Amino acid sequence: MAPTEADYANGTAADVLDWEDCTWTGHASAGAVPAAFAYGEQKHASGKEVITAIVAAYEVYQRIAMAVQPEFDSYLAQGRGWGLVNWQVFASAVAAGKLLGLDALQMAACISLAAYQAPTLMGKDGDGDIYHYAHGIARRSGAESAEITRQGFEYYYDGLEGDTGYWLYVSNRCEWDWLDKELGKTFYINETLFEALAGKRVWVQAPLDGLHNICTREKLGLSDIEKVRVSPIIDITSAESPLPMGLIQAEYSLPHCFACYLTGKKPLGGLVQPAKPFQRRAVRALQNCGILRPAGEPPAYVRDLLAGHLPRNHGGGGVQGWARVPRDVALPEGAPPQ
Repeated sequence: MAPTEADYANGTAADVLDWEDCTWTGHASAGAVPAAFAYGEQKHASGKEVITAIVAAYEVYQRIAMAVQPEFDSYLAQGRGWGLVNWQVFASAVAAGKLLGLDALQMAACISLAAYQAPTLMGKDGDGDIYHYAHGIARRSGAESAEITRQGFEYYYDGLEGDTGYWLYVSNRCEWDWLDKELGKTFYINETLFEALAGKRVWVQAPLDGLHNICTREKLGLSDIEKVRVSPIIDITSAESPLPMGLIQAEYSLPHCFACYLTGKKPLGGLVQPAKPFQRRAVRALQNCGILRPAGEPPAYVRDLLAGHLPRNHGGGGVQGWARVPRDVALPEGAPPQ
């Protein structure tokens, strides 16, 4: 497999699995690491060379991304998209270029060509499966920018700044001081936040762990559960969507993830739109136990509490008590809180 394609596959997988890091501007590792691994393997690079490429990729990615951060009120709040996927292209371009041995002028050309090839910024949420795919496209475009630079392609004159520069397509301002602010003193790879679990843990993983712990301890199954209530209400568009239309909505959807866990079905397996015979039966069963909402009714699962509470219903009566789940997610020593 060509390293550009390996970069694409692993860059997509990194975001699908959501095991990336977090920075001020997104997930630098999902762009830098797949490219560094792919070209490190091709070039039989040393560990030091691979690490150097990753550090350099973080620096360029983060500095460009910080320079083009848009204003909130006059840009993002007006429904314009945030370029998290878009500026990922620079991380893979620099990692690949470093391991391909580009010199300073070639690297500048590579960055300018990467700006030209950055994925189009669409929408404000990226709430669809194409969002993950776009991560891979950005990685591959960045790596291809390094490849064609090595082949002698000329640079794109207004790659970053200028009247037709990259910044115009992702922001309403640019602060180019970021490009050399404390250069050589502050290394932005050191400002990376650690994700103890997949990023969705904040709104799905912890409640799902709580449900699992209760069901395991109390030996509960689907027929034993009257309702699941979660608090606080999750401020995510699709968190209350019981029938997600795709992977992104599914992984943010508490009803969907709870339903998959309790029914033993795989994510997206028969529990998404459009409705199928099994889905209709499963949904009716889940609605009857209060996990999914019938059309037009408020969701039963998301009003008050699972931040520790799940009503228990054994057999033929009402709620007999509350199961209490104190749930602390252990972080590795030294990990910043999230």
